[in-house]
Amino acid sequence: MSRITTSAAIDARYYNSYGFAGGYLPKDRARAHALLKEFTERATEWKADHI
Repeated sequence: MSRITTSAAIDARYYNSYGFAGGYLPKDRARAHALLKEFTERATEWKADHI
């Protein structure tokens, strides 16, 4: 079974998610991506300092 990973499918899944409907996710998916990228970078730095 393959998953559809087109940009339109990803957008549809994001905008139809519970988190988006509940107001927990940013209205702009690009902003959500930027927040996740920033979080990942900070977590990697923190991990490097603590291991």
